[in-house]
Amino acid sequence: MIRNILPAVAAGSAFLLSLIGAPGQSIAGGEINMLVWEGYADASFIKPFEKATGCKVSATYVGSSDDYAAKLAAGGGIYDLTSAPMDSTGILIDAGFLDPVDMSRIKGWDGIYPQFRNAKAINVNGKVYGVPYIWGSVPIMYRTDKM
Repeated sequence: MIRNILPAVAAGSAFLLSLIGAPGQSIAGGEINMLVWEGYADASFIKPFEKATGCKVSATYVGSSDDYAAKLAAGGGIYDLTSAPMDSTGILIDAGFLDPVDMSRIKGWDGIYPQFRNAKAINVNGKVYGVPYIWGSVPIMYRTDKM
């Protein structure tokens, strides 16, 4: 399977770097624990973030959407950031694994397309549980000689 992760890497970098200037509790010198897909904590943007902030980034990787709930339910740690896919967020919210996002810390929210910003998967009971940062498509491939 070929996956173009450049948009995810760029978005992840922008998101992590946006935390530097976020109001509230400082992360300088602290640690961020992430539960993410392989490649979403790439050294090309994690290392500059760590250098700029003094904050260590630790990543735990998942291989499928189902891994998110399984890893969280197993109690393997507390995660500060996750990149759970929208098909998993309902389960994670219902199980109490996700907290609502403090929207006062999110810059540019109004610049996100409404169909992504208002997605039911991240808007539950008047609270926002995720910030969309990438979008992609899953192609359907088939053998024309079998159809």
